[in-house]
Amino acid sequence: MKFNISGGLHAPDWVLAESSLLVHMSDTKVRHICNTLITSLLEEDEVLLQMEHVKSTASDLKAVVAILNYFITNACKYNVPPEIMVHELQQIGIGISASGVIVDCVTESKKKVRTFFAQKSLQCGYRLSQNTPLHWRANIIADSKYANKPCATIELNIPVTDRHSRKTSIAFEVGEEKLRLIFSELSKARDKMNHNSVVNIKA
Repeated sequence: MKFNISGGLHAPDWVLAESSLLVHMSDTKVRHICNTLITSLLEEDEVLLQMEHVKSTASDLKAVVAILNYFITNACKYNVPPEIMVHELQQIGIGISASGVIVDCVTESKKKVRTFFAQKSLQCGYRLSQNTPLHWRANIIADSKYANKPCATIELNIPVTDRHSRKTSIAFEVGEEKLRLIFSELSKARDKMNHNSVVNIKA
């Protein structure tokens, strides 16, 4: 099933598998983790350090933080309406009460998070325009949601300086059709950039 909160794609398997952890967590803890994520501007490492007092195993807590980060990030990035978000969270397996808490936190802070993303995108665009090397890799895997056809996991290491001067790693899964589309669009962008560079040199 495809979800707006996943950018119109299927929810990742790890989200579906780990979402049950939220069922065993109180609404107060869910709200606390959501607010801490938003305050920390979605820096998971910082949130985990602040969550040491929470009574939960390290692996479970890390999974919960990652899931909530996924929901908050995508809800803001794709500007998912609250009524659609709460419905999709319940379809994924999040309880009614916890879904409401997550949606409330996102609604209250969506403007702040979207502004942060916009600033980060502008910074990223500036850095990439300076011919800074962009490292990437593609892994071919078998995934049931693509009807047992091979799909690719693309990982980009973008040299964007954040508050901690670290590289930003972006990973996503695509099927054969979308991978060909991405390759085609990037090839066109590269050719256009090369053409503009030649024009500028001649000028």
